[in-house]
Amino acid sequence: MTRTLILLCLWLLASATACAHRPPLDGFDGTWGSPELAYEIHFDGPIGVAVHAKAAGVQDGDPVFRLLSLDGTRFTARQLFADGGWHNVTGERKQDGKLYCSDGAKSWVMERR
Repeated sequence: MTRTLILLCLWLLASATACAHRPPLDGFDGTWGSPELAYEIHFDGPIGVAVHAKAAGVQDGDPVFRLLSLDGTRFTARQLFADGGWHNVTGERKQDGKLYCSDGAKSWVMERR
């Protein structure tokens, strides 16, 4: 219950911030997925919410990704991982249209669904 309230508070805070400071996404909007993730991410602005969630503790609609900065094709973000923690993520949208992501320890590729 506490985790749900924390996620709701984060989502409300991020939504309020997103309305006032929505960065241009230039091709990020939509739904993205990777076999390495236990959910797909749907972007509508800088907040990504879980869809098709298969992870314990994550439900469809939960905020799981927060785009922090976008510089051309490179980005930084915070992402909710299976351990229940928010981790720093860096990545790049390459010419093939995929998002190449890393948390410093592992890497994964997200494709538009």
